[in-house]
Amino acid sequence: MRTIFSIIILAALTQGVTAQDFQKYPFKSGMIEYKTEGQASGTRVMYWDKYGFNEYAAEKSVTKMLGMTIESSSYELSLGSTSYSWEDEGPVYKSENPVADYFIEKETTSKDLQEASIEMLKGLGFEKTGKGEVLGKKCDVWEGIGSKIWVWKGFSLKSEISMLGMTISETAVKIETNSRVPASVFKVPANREIVKETELY
Repeated sequence: MRTIFSIIILAALTQGVTAQDFQKYPFKSGMIEYKTEGQASGTRVMYWDKYGFNEYAAEKSVTKMLGMTIESSSYELSLGSTSYSWEDEGPVYKSENPVADYFIEKETTSKDLQEASIEMLKGLGFEKTGKGEVLGKKCDVWEGIGSKIWVWKGFSLKSEISMLGMTISETAVKIETNSRVPASVFKVPANREIVKETELY
């Protein structure tokens, strides 16, 4: 589910440039808390600092399917070009993204990334169908491939996805921008095995 949500912010492509030259987001720091409803219910919270050079997300969900209830928790951390992902138990997976060099050379800004994400959405068959509002933020509404996304300054503030007979929505319930984020948020869990994954590209 998070894969579709992250399209709008180019999460995979924008990890890995110097904090001085790169601005993934238009705000230096902040947090967004989301609520998920539907066949899967739960919460997701993301924090960022240095305009997105450091980013952390934690997701907890309960999925009901075929008479079963599945609970899960997952975490993602990006420190420049290095990414980590883990669950409550087991190893921490580490990966690198060499595409970072391209963004350093181009001195990429948050405006550049917003424009690129719009082109990506269009390439996937999405169309802008109107305007909307989430938490008082005026959003562009995009629809395509069974999904509807409310976008504000490059952030997905609300998403509705219907596929394979399932409907899931994720809505921002709290937003803070240019707020102080403790450095402890961007720490890899201690005393956990770290497993290197193949490069993203």
